[in-house]
Amino acid sequence: MIDNRRFKLVQLGLLLVLVLFLVRLVDLIFFKGENYLRLATNNQFYSQKLIPHRGIIYDRHHRPLAFNLPRYALMSQPRALFSKLTPISRLDALPLLATQSGSIKKDDRRAYPVGSVLAQTVGFVRQASVEDLKRNRQISLNDLVGQAGLEKQFDRQLRGRNGRAVYEVNALGQKQRLIKKIPPIAGESLPTTLDASLSRVVAAALGQAHGAVVILDAQTGAVLSLVSQPSFDPNLLATTFFDREQEKHRQASVSAWLKDKQHPFFNRALSGTYPPGSVFKLVTALAGLEANKINPDKQVNDQGVLKVGQYSYSNWYYSQYGRTEGPISLVRAIARSNDIYFYKAAEWTGAQTMADMAHRLGLGQKTGIELHNEATGLIPNPAWKAEKTGERWFLGNTYHFGIGQGDTLVTPLQLAVLGQTLANQGQRCQPHLIADQQNYCSDTGLQQKNLDLVLQGMIEACSPGGTAYPFFQFNRQRLSHLNQDQGKGTTHEKVISQLKAGAIACKTGTAEFGKVLNQKGYRATQAWFLMLVDLTNLPLRPSLAQEKPPFPRRLVIAVLVESDRENSFKEGSRDAAPVAKKIVDWLLDQTGD
Repeated sequence: MIDNRRFKLVQLGLLLVLVLFLVRLVDLIFFKGENYLRLATNNQFYSQKLIPHRGIIYDRHHRPLAFNLPRYALMSQPRALFSKLTPISRLDALPLLATQSGSIKKDDRRAYPVGSVLAQTVGFVRQASVEDLKRNRQISLNDLVGQAGLEKQFDRQLRGRNGRAVYEVNALGQKQRLIKKIPPIAGESLPTTLDASLSRVVAAALGQAHGAVVILDAQTGAVLSLVSQPSFDPNLLATTFFDREQEKHRQASVSAWLKDKQHPFFNRALSGTYPPGSVFKLVTALAGLEANKINPDKQVNDQGVLKVGQYSYSNWYYSQYGRTEGPISLVRAIARSNDIYFYKAAEWTGAQTMADMAHRLGLGQKTGIELHNEATGLIPNPAWKAEKTGERWFLGNTYHFGIGQGDTLVTPLQLAVLGQTLANQGQRCQPHLIADQQNYCSDTGLQQKNLDLVLQGMIEACSPGGTAYPFFQFNRQRLSHLNQDQGKGTTHEKVISQLKAGAIACKTGTAEFGKVLNQKGYRATQAWFLMLVDLTNLPLRPSLAQEKPPFPRRLVIAVLVESDRENSFKEGSRDAAPVAKKIVDWLLDQTGD
């Protein structure tokens, strides 16, 4: 009886199990079958992303500034979805590519042949971060993304579009056959106006100094060189190494750059703002001339110190050497960078008129160059001071403004644009890095006679008796070649003949900044040098003379040398002008190399 009851219970249990299986089977077939079929089908196929070649960045001679180097790795299991990779050389990879191409994995690493020379301008790439993915949904994991300079500005064009390869796989996760392939679309190449050879010379001329150099084509605004130092090697940021020791060294170098208080990633040429110092006297001169507040004959008597009530404003010549210039007029005041003259010129002209002229010449505003993080700078005026500090503008503010001190801040690129405008007869061009684009130039409306006076003062600044002594001999030789009838006549005729003869027009600047450093009340200084040169009739080094496209014949060079730990007092004539002189010597093949 008991056994019969147990038997029935077992039967009932089996029946329940059978019913559950049937219910589950019906659920799988009629309700969830399509979903599981889709999952099974998806597991049958594997989609692999195909990375495109990133576009190449070229200099003006089609020499690469950023390109792709292939990397090869041997796959331990070529058919597996995820295989162990062993790096191999190109020499070892080539025969395998011919016979066992499926066992070789190939990708690109970004290479920068000019290294640290143009690092901030060209930029670098790295694998996409979480922040990159959040910012741009078109980016996927492991994509290379531009992080600075042109690599960042033109990242979308350079990156191209990913492709896709779809494989059928078995239950063990092994590729069986290629089902579909959508080739990647390579990124667009980027031709620039930069000159790699010239930029190497610029970096060498700066040496260990911290600062920046900008070189522009005066006729178009094309940027030939944009160098900032200290710098970094973008090659070590754009890749990782399979070799453990190499990767350890790479990471140590990157870590040191990130911790460096000198900020090697900072592009001083366009992101750094500095008091312009005496270079700003060119703006004061033009503002006074255009407003008819000064003229070429109006003189100021330099007695070393200008006193206003209890305040004293001295000339650099008196402060350093105890000497005075006596009666001095505009052209000579530019050549000698005379502070007393420009204090009075600023007073006669007025702060707002000077501020308007500064903006007219491109200072205190972004130039529009094709790079991120361009600084605006600052051109103060009475309204700005009232809003910022709640104080009124004093005569002392006007004096400081007139010689490029006080609150005035500019970038090296802005000062280069100022020089370009002077060299281009008042036509101000937007600086640009991309080749073959339209030149955007506009007429500032400056009177030719006023431009000529300023240019004459700049030529004399680089001639004996001026302030830029590294160029005295250079200009003496150029001007001695003029015929007796040349260099005479109107100021315009004189200036044109001197510039065509190759004479350099320049302005030195020594700008105070920061807190008082010593008992004499001196502040640290930074050095400026702005120069214009016409190379048309000068003997260029043979490699430049034969260049195609032709090397630009009218150049503007702006040099900034920062104060440093070894020397807190940098001077335009002593520290910045020699940098420009080395560049000019190379252009004219006078370096002896």
